[in-house]
This record gives sequence, C-alpha cells and structure tokens, in this order.
Amino acid sequence: MHITTFRNIILAALAMLAVAVGAAEPRRIDELMHKSGLWTQLGQAQEQIRTGAQEAQAQALAGKGGRKFSNDDFARLIAAMNAAYAPDKLRAAMAKELEAHLSAQDEGVVLEWLSSDLGVRLTRIEEASGELEASMAAEREAPAHFTSVPQPRINKVKRMVAAIRMGEATAAMVINMTTAIGFGMAMANAAEDPAAVAQLIRDRMEPGRERMVEAFNTRAVQSFAYVYRDVTDADLERYVAFSESPAGRRYHEASVKGMDNVLARAGIQMGREFDALMREPARRS
Repeated sequence: MHITTFRNIILAALAMLAVAVGAAEPRRIDELMHKSGLWTQLGQAQEQIRTGAQEAQAQALAGKGGRKFSNDDFARLIAAMNAAYAPDKLRAAMAKELEAHLSAQDEGVVLEWLSSDLGVRLTRIEEASGELEASMAAEREAPAHFTSVPQPRINKVKRMVAAIRMGEATAAMVINMTTAIGFGMAMANAAEDPAAVAQLIRDRMEPGRERMVEAFNTRAVQSFAYVYRDVTDADLERYVAFSESPAGRRYHEASVKGMDNVLARAGIQMGREFDALMREPARRS
C-alpha cells in the first residue's frame, strides 16, 4: 500500500472524528431538572421522608403498630435519613439516571414543552403541591373535591395517570424502597441477614402488587384532579396530550425509573448510615 493511502486514511478518520464529536449534542440535564420541577421535588423528599418516620414513631409509641425505637435510636435514624436523602445527593443521582435513560433528542422535545408558558405554569403548580403542608392538605381535601369534578375532566386525568403509568410506578417504588430500607436497616442488627430480610419483605409485598396498583391509580386520579383544579380544561388537555406523546411517555418513564432507582439506593444508604451511627458508642468506649 502506498504511503499516501495511509495519509488519506488518517485524514479521513480525523475528519470523521471531528464530525462525530461536533455532532454530539451537549446534554442539558441540569436545565431539565430545574424546568421540570424535579430539582425542587427532590429537595422536598428529605423533609417528607423524615416527617413520615416521625408519624410512624408516634403511632408506634401510641401502641398502633410498627417498630418502636428508643429516643436515642430514633435520633440516629433521623440523622441517617438526613444524610441518605440529602437534596444534593438525590439530585446528583437523578441527573445520572436521566442522562442514562433519556435521549438527547427527547430531552430537547421535553425542554421545549417545559419552556412554554403552560409548561412553566404547570411546573410551578407541581412544585407548590410538593411542599409538605400542601401535600398533606391534598391528602385531606382531594377525595371530597373529587366528588364535584365533572366526568369529562375525570377522563382527562385518567388518561394522564395511564400515560404516566402512575399506579404501576408508585407500587414499584413502594415495594423497592421498602425492600431497600429493610435491607439497609438489617445491617444494623448482627443477628439478621440483610439479603434474607429484603427477600422476605419482597415476598410478602409482591402478592399485593395488583391491589396496590389499583389503589395508587385511584389515589393519583383524585390527587391530580385536586392539584390541577385551577387549570382550564383546554390547558389540561394540552398537558395530557404531551404526556401521551412518544417523547412525553419516554420522559415520564425515565423520570419514574430514575426516581425509583435513586430512592431505593438512598434507602440502602440510610441503613448503612444507621448501622454506622449505632456502632459509634462501641467505638468510643
């Protein structure tokens, strides 16, 4: 082979490399997380999970079931939760999930929607609804509000819930997060096998998955009807249409899958943090 042929091959390869690198679209995950409300919602998770633990402890102390912790151990549990569900950790983990599960092309389509006047307004509504007091109010008021919602509007909300696969996604997150927390908490007990504990939890929860899906779908329809109560029918239809679009479905699927993975890993990390805190007195003595 003549030497100029090698030269031409190298030049062609370098030219193609330049084209390929130049054609790669820069990711805009940080912008997506801010405009979608995920950034804010992940920042709200720590307080909501901590509040849930405090309510569970109060019920256990009142003899209404559940695991009862001593005051010192419960303080350790809260400290472990604060560390595992720290907003910056959750956001960084979610950014990696979105980059892995959402294409750059779909990212662009979603950002275009989120940047529209309606997209911005809906994100603000969703961020506000995620605040602790607002979410607790929704739980109290949504069922009663739902009785006054016209059937055509209910049908729109049901389409959105179906497009997002909200019931299936929530059931999966509950099972996976409960299993992960069980695994993590078992680390703090030398007498328990974390993997066996996690498997036992999953085995007990899996038979009820279909019932959970149905219950979470019902709750989601009521919740969405309440949260978007001030959105016009026309604007709600536009939101539903986006959720049903190919890019919209893939975006919601990536978001839900990412959230599931992030929260499950945080649950395991919470157990590790709790285990470490439980061992501290022994290390100090």
